[in-house]
This record gives sequence, structure tokens and C-alpha cells, in this order.
Amino acid sequence: MDATIAQPDNFDYNLEMAYSLDFRRKVLSVREKKGLTIAEVAARFDVGVASVTRWVKNIHRKPQGFRQRKIDLEVLRQDIRDYPDAYQYERAKRLGVAQNAIFLAL
Repeated sequence: MDATIAQPDNFDYNLEMAYSLDFRRKVLSVREKKGLTIAEVAARFDVGVASVTRWVKNIHRKPQGFRQRKIDLEVLRQDIRDYPDAYQYERAKRLGVAQNAIFLAL
């Protein structure tokens, strides 16, 4: 069995989840002091242009956490008991949500 099957195709793939606030401040500071473009500072620090563009607009990360679920899981359980052979799109219509929401909840 080949151990590289699950490896990403591009070896520059960044496995880190997010850049620290200190690093983002450093990147923007160097950009301002040296008068670099977004593309130049992105290449210099080996980060994506989209990341630097996002940091220029708002240096703070989006809050992470659990989303508020629209589906009441107890209502979904009852629907499954009442209609055990129903399709997901039928459940979604009855519960007033998207079919993908049913898929994720199941």
C-alpha cells in the first residue's frame, strides 16, 4: 500500500490552521515600511495574496466555533420515527430547511 495516497498534490500546502496576530502585524508593518505591494509582501513572507488582502481589510480572524443549528434535533428524530423511509428532501421540506442541513444533521 502506498503511504503517499493521502498526501496533498502540492508540497507547499500549509498545514497550519491560521497565522498568529503577531505574524499578521509583522507582514503589514513590513509592507508599510518598505512600501511593498500586496503581491510583493505575500511573496516575501510566503503567504497567499488573498490572505494579505484580507488582513489589510481586517487584521483580526473571524471568530470560530459551533454554528447555531436551525434544526431541532428532537423534531428531526420524531420525523424519522414518523416517516422512516422518507427522502432527505422530503424531510427538509417538512422541517423548513435545506436538504444539506438534513444531510449534516443525520
